Amino acid sequence: MRTPRVERQYVPRVLIADDNSNIQRMVTLALKDQGIEIVAVSNGEAAIRKFAEVKPDLVLADIFMPVRNGYEVCEFVKSDPRHANVPVVLLVG
Repeated sequence: MRTPRVERQYVPRVLIADDNSNIQRMVTLALKDQGIEIVAVSNGEAAIRKFAEVKPDLVLADIFMPVRNGYEVCEFVKSDPRHANVPVVLLVG
C-alpha cells in the first residue's frame, strides 16, 4: 500500500530585525494572517546569525539598532551571491 503523498505548501518567511518590540508585534500582526511566517530578532547581529537558519524571502531591518545596524545587515545580505537576491527593506522610526 502506498503512503499518500503530502504536498508541502510553501510558506514565505520574513526576518525582522528591530530593537522595538512594538514594531515587531505590529509587523507580525499585519503579516501573519496573510500566511507569512515572521521571525523577529532585536538587533542586527542576531539577524545575521539567524539568516542562514531562517532563509528569509524578505528582510526588514531597522536602521538604528544596537550591535549592528540595518545598513550592516543589508551589506551582509547583499555581499554574498547565494542570497544577494533577497530583498532588504530598511526601516526608520
